[in-house]
Amino acid sequence: MGGVKRFLTVLLSLLLLTGTASAVTLPPASDPPAAASPAPDGQDATTTPEEPVSPAEEEPSPAEAPGTVTASPDGAPSPETTPSTELTLSPEQKFKTLLIWSGAVLLFLIAVLTFIALLRKRRNRRRKNGTMKLRNAEPGGIRAVNLQGLGGRENQQDSFGVTDVKDSQYGVFAVVADGMGGGADGAEVSGLVVSHMLEAFRSGAETTEPPALLLRMVSEAQSKARSFISQRGDAVSGSTLVAAVVKSGELYFVSVGDSRICLLRGGAAVQLNREHIFASELDEKAARGVITLEAARNDPQRASLTSFIGTRDRLQTDGNANPIQLVPGDRLLLMTDGVFGTVTERELTEAATLPNVYEAAAEIERVIIAKRKPNQDNFTAVILEV
Repeated sequence: MGGVKRFLTVLLSLLLLTGTASAVTLPPASDPPAAASPAPDGQDATTTPEEPVSPAEEEPSPAEAPGTVTASPDGAPSPETTPSTELTLSPEQKFKTLLIWSGAVLLFLIAVLTFIALLRKRRNRRRKNGTMKLRNAEPGGIRAVNLQGLGGRENQQDSFGVTDVKDSQYGVFAVVADGMGGGADGAEVSGLVVSHMLEAFRSGAETTEPPALLLRMVSEAQSKARSFISQRGDAVSGSTLVAAVVKSGELYFVSVGDSRICLLRGGAAVQLNREHIFASELDEKAARGVITLEAARNDPQRASLTSFIGTRDRLQTDGNANPIQLVPGDRLLLMTDGVFGTVTERELTEAATLPNVYEAAAEIERVIIAKRKPNQDNFTAVILEV
């Protein structure tokens, strides 16, 4: 909106400048005063006062009205005519007028180009800072909203997907994946994982219970990712994964890597899954006394993934075999580390528990952007509201 206002301001200034230039006119030329006739020799060079003229004599006759031609006694037109009021511009004045109009046209072109640049910048900013979409459910059904932003990165490697909340006979499925490896490879792996998970849920939800279906979907996604990575010859590419199924008021989830799923209830947030990062092993060693707590906290590899989709090692997963009972008003937050790695737990909880789910997603995005974190990672989140 600010860009449009700036454009209108420039355009208004242009119009005012053009109007001012058009309003400049030249004053009409006036006849020079009549020179006094020289006095005869021996007389003072003075003028004789004119005799008063009666009002009747002042009024011109129809034949002498302005703009008409008088006739001579012999009937021929008199050469005396009323002077024309048309103005003639001198070459210098024409040049100045040309400069004014040229400047006006130039300002107009600059204003148009500025407006186009502002529109593109605004579109890019929207792309970079985040995009949100609200999926409205039937009354009493599940509502879903997502947010995603580029952050400070050149490529978007996060992917997400949500099934149709209005067609929830077999449950609503949501998945978030964070690609790794840099460039297009991470984006393609996460996109491959999400597209397969969505397709597998639609085809298998009718015949397979959620816990078994989720594990099978993850196993298939791992096989597809490994095949893709092998063909590309990229040994370090892969993706994290967190997915959830909400069916008949019950929650099932599965995760691989460090993407999180949290349950929001009563103004509090509880993380449901365990992250597959080296920090878990370090903390366990510190608890057994193998290493000190300080060494565990300061280890440079603390945030390294120990399991992810596409790994050559044995795949580790986390999930629940028994359903988690949900109550009306509960929210589920699936997110990548670009979200929880930037905002604090308190900021995230306060934002995600706002009364309106759309406002909650918008506030999470606003807090992330307001941090202005150097090299801000891609950030993606999906909120399901029961």
